Amino acid sequence: MRLRYKLLLLSIALLLAFAAGRWLVPQKVKVITKVQTVVQTVVKHDTHVRTVTIVTQKPDGTKITKTTVTHDSSTETGVKVEHKKDHKKVVSTSQPQYEIAAIAGYDFHTSHKVYGAMVSKQILGPVNLGIWGLSNGEIGVSVGVRF
Repeated sequence: MRLRYKLLLLSIALLLAFAAGRWLVPQKVKVITKVQTVVQTVVKHDTHVRTVTIVTQKPDGTKITKTTVTHDSSTETGVKVEHKKDHKKVVSTSQPQYEIAAIAGYDFHTSHKVYGAMVSKQILGPVNLGIWGLSNGEIGVSVGVRF
């Protein structure tokens, strides 16, 4: 095997290893925990009114009425604390910015095999811009859209 083909195979193997490592990277997981604390003050009022009426009748026929009114009120104050937890898991993967491609073809005019390479970069949203070159000396520029 000629040195040229060995170098080409080595380059392809390195590019494939790099691409596999790029795609096998674990996803980024971000856990968002939102804790909401609600504090409520609870006030309880109890009012009790007790009325006692004592009627005393004397032997001479007079009536004595004695009324006792007792007000008993109590107020209880309490605090009610409630915690709410909301967990949200966001999984994101980074999108590749560059693309490298090997090109192989056949030139029907000269009956020769043609090899080449292409490099492109994402520039704005789904639009990418690239350059390419072939073994017969041709070079060019490419514009593409990913969808």
